[in-house]
Amino acid sequence: MPIVLKLVGFNQHNQSYQIEDTFFGMMNLTILQGLFGIWGLDDEELSKVKFIINTEQINNIHQNFEIKENEEKTIFVFTSDTHVRFKLFDIFKKQIESLKADFDSDSKPEPKSSININKPITQSQPDTTPKLTQELIDVMNVKSVSLFADKDFKNLISVYLTRPDLFNTFAQYVQNGNIVQESLLPSITKETLTNAELTRYLTLVDKIDNLDTGVNRDQIFEQLIKYSGHLNLTLRAILCENVVKSSIQ
Repeated sequence: MPIVLKLVGFNQHNQSYQIEDTFFGMMNLTILQGLFGIWGLDDEELSKVKFIINTEQINNIHQNFEIKENEEKTIFVFTSDTHVRFKLFDIFKKQIESLKADFDSDSKPEPKSSININKPITQSQPDTTPKLTQELIDVMNVKSVSLFADKDFKNLISVYLTRPDLFNTFAQYVQNGNIVQESLLPSITKETLTNAELTRYLTLVDKIDNLDTGVNRDQIFEQLIKYSGHLNLTLRAILCENVVKSSIQ
């Protein structure tokens, strides 16, 4: 079996899912996407699927990988999109069931190497000592390639190496919601502010506005009122709302 398509990131009850085929020749992204397109993925879903071979992500339609007849190649298939992951899971299940049906109809015993789903059940206590198998190494390689292809992850690495102190500050900044309950803050409105308080609030508005948060001055003022002029709480509320808005756009 020179080619194995292996689903990564979806294991249930110690079961792994893979499809084997006798294909050999030149393999590329066009062939893989065409295959999974036939199996039910649309163009948008295909754009969210990553294929890894020889620890290298196939992301160029002009990139070819030779599959020789006398050697086996594993292509890892994975996605970070939950919907697509479940759809891939259904595809692998259907293809595996189809292979089983073909074997049954031909009255042939199912080769152990063709569909490797179920692991043997034993009554002995499982060994919890981690073992660095080739399969584990391959999976770790896939995850590593995926991580270092992620710009956000590389940015985090950069921050960790250059400003590790920021991680503790960040953890304290986000772990407890709004830190204090709004009901414990004094109830104020713009109309109840004295001239001195209004001046102070406008100064705080200027400070936040200079940070270019993308929020207009009236919205900044409303948040400052909500948090009784607490600059840290106001900034965090604005930044968190911006992240939520950008994630749903």
